[in-house]
Amino acid sequence: MSRVLFSFIVGLFVCTSLLALQFQDYAVYNEIENGLKVAALTQKGVVLIFTRPSCPSCTQLKAEGLATLELANLLRLNHIVIVAEAEKDFYARFPFDVFLNPDITQYETLSYYDIAAKKYHVSAIPRTFLLDSQFQTVGSVERYLSYESYVTSLRSVMNPAMSQPVRLIRSVTSKEATLLTATLPNVRTVTFSEFAKLFPTYDWMGYYILLNTSVQEVQEFAAANPTVPLNLLVKAP
Repeated sequence: MSRVLFSFIVGLFVCTSLLALQFQDYAVYNEIENGLKVAALTQKGVVLIFTRPSCPSCTQLKAEGLATLELANLLRLNHIVIVAEAEKDFYARFPFDVFLNPDITQYETLSYYDIAAKKYHVSAIPRTFLLDSQFQTVGSVERYLSYESYVTSLRSVMNPAMSQPVRLIRSVTSKEATLLTATLPNVRTVTFSEFAKLFPTYDWMGYYILLNTSVQEVQEFAAANPTVPLNLLVKAP
């Protein structure tokens, strides 16, 4: 095992052992539109979870299931995780394809509850939907009865590609970088040299906006470190 990989594993273990995880540490909360925009930008799938503040099993899902490192890592490996409170007065555009194709002009603006109840025929809350990178529904999980049953149900609807890490390396504009930092809780903006120093113990599922570098330089760095996932976005000058 390489020294870098060993240090990465040790650092990950120490950090995750000492810090209590909450879903707000990695999930987009009550921002379906921006969450979908980020998913389109990063070419990720989406885990869309509809909940209600007054729902006991929703509270259990957020406090127990989504706060478990195993589940958090499974969900956010190749996805943007969005948690929506159905009773909140927020709205999103439907169909979600509008976020992939800016030329779409025919869409409805619906509340979270309308999307869940009318478009997805939700009869129970919480309800978890898995969308691929084209925002097509892959499957869903109804209710939260226990951690074990929830994880088993999620794995049963995931296709094999959803559990394989995908490396993201691309350039972003200033506007796109602003969207990322305003939407995702686990984004850091650093110079490339700072990131290279952080690398052995970095958050391997976090997103890094890199300054003072080029896509080619970052790709060369990634090729020299092939064993870990990367979400690296090079901000254009």
